[in-house]
Amino acid sequence: SFLECFYHNYQTWQHAGFSAHYDLYKNQLLFQGEQMSVTQGQTVTNGIMRGITTQGDLLLETEQGQIQAITTGDVNLIGHSDVTSN
Repeated sequence: SFLECFYHNYQTWQHAGFSAHYDLYKNQLLFQGEQMSVTQGQTVTNGIMRGITTQGDLLLETEQGQIQAITTGDVNLIGHSDVTSN
């Protein structure tokens, strides 16, 4: 069942691109409104996650108030830790 669903979605993506799944991703998107940093090479951009584009780019509102579409980079939530304390 999973593989049939995956295959169908994969075929749709191959023919129509990410935009065919945009609404699904947009409705399930985590961390909207959260502070994050994006590292691209030597450049670090801090801001608030505002969503995604129809191409799947991350929309980041920078500290200067501009909305920037981020295609690639390492994304880290600010104020969150991957380490669980005991």
